[in-house]
Amino acid sequence: GVLALGIARAALDAARESGVDVPDADRLRGILSGFGASSVSTIAEVPAATIKKLGKALLAADQPVALPPGVALTSRHATATASAVLILNAVVGAIGKTVFVVPDGDAADQVASFRDMAQLVKRMKAGSISLLLIHDSNPVYSMPAESDFATALEKVGFVISTASGPDETSERADLILPDHTPMESWGDHAPRPGVRSLIQPTIRPLYDTRAFGDTLIESAKAMGEATAAQLPSGSFRTVLEEAWSDTDFRAALAAGGVYGEEAAAGAVTLATTVSSLSFTEPRFEGDGSFVLLPVPSPLLADGRSANLPWLQETPDPVMKVTWQSWAEISHASAEALGVEYGDVLAVRTSAGVVELPVVPRGGIRDDVVAISIGQGHNVGFYASRVEDGKAGGTRGVNVISILPALTDESGGRAWLVARAAVRPTGAHRRIAKTQEFDNKRGRQLGESVSLLALAEGAKAAESHGDSHGGAHAESPADAPLADAMSAVRRSSVRARLPRLRDLPQSRGIEWNGLQPLHRHAVLLEQLPLQGAPLQL
Repeated sequence: GVLALGIARAALDAARESGVDVPDADRLRGILSGFGASSVSTIAEVPAATIKKLGKALLAADQPVALPPGVALTSRHATATASAVLILNAVVGAIGKTVFVVPDGDAADQVASFRDMAQLVKRMKAGSISLLLIHDSNPVYSMPAESDFATALEKVGFVISTASGPDETSERADLILPDHTPMESWGDHAPRPGVRSLIQPTIRPLYDTRAFGDTLIESAKAMGEATAAQLPSGSFRTVLEEAWSDTDFRAALAAGGVYGEEAAAGAVTLATTVSSLSFTEPRFEGDGSFVLLPVPSPLLADGRSANLPWLQETPDPVMKVTWQSWAEISHASAEALGVEYGDVLAVRTSAGVVELPVVPRGGIRDDVVAISIGQGHNVGFYASRVEDGKAGGTRGVNVISILPALTDESGGRAWLVARAAVRPTGAHRRIAKTQEFDNKRGRQLGESVSLLALAEGAKAAESHGDSHGGAHAESPADAPLADAMSAVRRSSVRARLPRLRDLPQSRGIEWNGLQPLHRHAVLLEQLPLQGAPLQL
């Protein structure tokens, strides 16, 4: 947030120097008065010249936009941070051009905050909750250990879980009514005005599960006519189709929903309460020398997808690690700790401790230890070690368990909140990693060209050809396109592949010289290849 305000101040100063009109400039100068480039540079550790350069560039951009940080960087000042980024967008003229503030959709009022969950835990501990229905959630795993949700759950009279598979919460439930997975379910969603999405299943249910809507309808029928009369009749799909009776259901199904005109963005002005926000550095619990950075997993999400083996075995896009947890620290920190790749570290915060192997890397601060969210389950096939014959065995670590239970100003969950003490344990673990190095060593594998370079090269080549009656010797302006096409030619592989219809299709027979590639294709073991090696 402080850096965003520093860039906003630089843009506002540049606007005054160049005569660019900025709405509400006087109030903005008052808000940004304490965020000059020099002072912000000391706090953010970004050179003052860079802050000024960014401010001028955003002000001059045709389509300026600044985005707030993601989940991993949400501190106890997350609301102020998002507000600071909005102030930056206001200064550079992005509001109404690239950033639009529209009314909330129907879903916005249905989301409970982390503060609401904390209040629920208090009521559970007090014995005020006689029946608790837990749907599409695994709070025993996803709530911090400090929240004491598992202990509070024991004081609830009757617990119902609709989990699609075994997890830490359903294991403690008195009744399990398994729901379909998202890919097996019907539904709809209205994220914002003008967008009404229709959700349809992509596969048939694999197990003996039932749609949550059907479970509610059937439960009402079992409770008697009076209760059943309060709910719609028929199946949940029938209810869904009736809700869409004002549209062409089949057309909406084909399009994935109905998309009307976008809601007009109302006039946006600076709120009078903006001056009450605290634009300060994040505050951390604990006294370790590292800041703990819990990183959301693009594969396992918040841990709900850890029971899917194809996602467990898919390498992390950055670190290329599969099936386990790891700690990321800088090479300098690894050297200072005397550890190497695979050595086990103990990461301790004020809330707890976990042990996991280390993966030193570049591109990370020396005072940061990063751990991916999503692992650390002790229940469920593939999510835990139960399929290895180790009932209750944990796969990886749950970084959530060592996070303090803190919120931001709006009651949302704060993630960037803990300092950690890191020490080597002396143990070592093998790491399942699919790629050890990111240096191609001149082998021209995975050659790429940016869209900007490709577009600029194509535009230059077109104008060059139009001016001179066709293409001839390359000029400097053609270099980006020429380099791009050269890279494509260098990395291309020309192989004489057998056509699918020429291959034997019988199942259960092994054919000499054929190696399975995919369920619908096979490839000859020996192929006449020209060019770079083919990687499959």
